[in-house]
Amino acid sequence: VQLLRLRDALQGFDTVFVSMFDSYAPLVEGHRYYIVPDAHRFDLRAFIPVFWRALKIMLKERPKAVVTTGSAPMLSFIILG
Repeated sequence: VQLLRLRDALQGFDTVFVSMFDSYAPLVEGHRYYIVPDAHRFDLRAFIPVFWRALKIMLKERPKAVVTTGSAPMLSFIILG
């Protein structure tokens, strides 16, 4: 939801959204939308499924840039990016 504040700045770019919440998908209708599991610093094993999901998404989408609000699960995207 926070990244939607940048919607005007992202116009003209092929934008893909990734979230932990399925309920946000209608907010970005018309864009590709992926869901990843939640993870946090107190359970590092939770990052394993997030990393594999992120790897699949990154290989499919091949982004030129990664923009994130800084939530823990998105760390995998930053590393892979």
